[in-house]
Amino acid sequence: MPTPVLVSGSRATLQRVFVLWQADAGVKPAVVHVWDGPSLVEPLSVASGARGASGTGGLGDLVDGSTKFDLSTPHPMLWSVGVSVGVYFENDGDITFFAAGADFEV
Repeated sequence: MPTPVLVSGSRATLQRVFVLWQADAGVKPAVVHVWDGPSLVEPLSVASGARGASGTGGLGDLVDGSTKFDLSTPHPMLWSVGVSVGVYFENDGDITFFAAGADFEV
């Protein structure tokens, strides 16, 4: 995703990522991997009772452990943020991803 690596000469620091999703019963994200280019920054577990959201509820759709994931330690960016999601399928079904993004500080 587009990443502000340098802003006015200062390195941007990644604070958190978000992933907006909805899934059929028996299908859910299990882990969100956050990347800085080729390097894994941190794997973040999705809460066992996580519920997805499409974003139509505005910022209220960002729920810790379900759609919003804070890094344990802020990460100074070198390249670009990547987000990959491991999905658990207990049943046949679909999952739809609506958006992914990140919050930075400079």
